[in-house]
Order: sequence, then C-alpha cells, then structure tokens
Amino acid sequence: MSLLLFAVIRFEVGTPDLSKATVQNSPAEREANVVLRGAAQSWVADELRHRFDRFNRQPPAQKVQQILDGALRYGSYVAFVLLPLFAALQFLSYAGSRRGRGDRPRLYAEHLVYASHLHAFGFMMAAVLLAVPVAPIRWLLLAWTPYYILRAKRVVYGGRWPGRVARSLLVLVVYLLAVVAATIGLVIVAILWR
Repeated sequence: MSLLLFAVIRFEVGTPDLSKATVQNSPAEREANVVLRGAAQSWVADELRHRFDRFNRQPPAQKVQQILDGALRYGSYVAFVLLPLFAALQFLSYAGSRRGRGDRPRLYAEHLVYASHLHAFGFMMAAVLLAVPVAPIRWLLLAWTPYYILRAKRVVYGGRWPGRVARSLLVLVVYLLAVVAATIGLVIVAILWR
C-alpha cells in the first residue's frame, strides 16, 4: 500500500509550479540555503559541504524538484522502517495491562500485525483521497477514517474507551515526533543523494 500511495503521489501531485513565484534578493533568501558549520576538517565534512554547495547553487524550482524526487524515492522505505516503531509503541502502551481482556495481544508480533493493518489502511486512504477528485467523497472518507481506526482498536485491544483513547493519543504523539524526525532526515537524504 505504501508503494501504491507513492505512485499516486507521483502521478497526482506532481511538482509545484514556481514559474510565477517572485524572487527577492534578501538575506532571508540566502538563509534558505543549507550550510554545514562547525564540522571539523575531514573527508566526510568536505564531501557534505560539496554536496550542500551543489544543492545551494540550483534555482529554487530545481531545489524543490530534487527534494520531492528524493522524498518520493525514499519515502516508502521510511514508512517501512517506521512500521516496527509503531508496533513497538503499541506494545509498550499495553505492557503490563491484562485487566479486563485476556485475549489482548501480548507478543510484539501481534502488535506488528495490527500496525501493518493500520498502516496499510492509512496508505490506502491517502491514495484514494489523492486520486478521488470529488470533495464530498473526500470529506466522507476523512470523517470515516477515525471511526475505522477506533473500531479496529476496540476489536483488537478491547478495554474501556478512556484507556484506549489515552493510549492512542500517547502512541500518536510519540509516533508523530518520529515521523517529523524521519521527514527531516528524508529531506536531508534527498539533498545529499544526487
């Protein structure tokens, strides 16, 4: 599903048109460049400076295109790597909790199956939302998604609503922080790998 999502992004989203954007020569524009400071002289630091300089010399449209190409190329790998983290967060959020539900997943592999299912659903929904041009259908799908996720959580983990919601929010916050860190890393890789 992640590969399908990134294929849909490639075909449906495309590259933003920067041809009508105004360019101003200001200090803020120069600050948008990537600079490596404070690194000791070494082969690695010199190579990084060379790659950042090559990126900084490009026009803004090429910079955006390079970042988007890299994000689309490596994004599915990042999603694949984040999946076990989500499962681990689910596992930890239910560690030691056996009250009220004896058939609740106990093993990490069981949480990994749940995480795989939820991620596949999320990727599928994102692909459909990008591909369907009808706004009311998009809003309906967006409204249905949280219900589906909460229902899946109830079926798999059981328990009371307050506990499920609290655990879900905790997992969501930590996972979103990991997604932000992975996205920043993805942009850096997109800049460096060209």
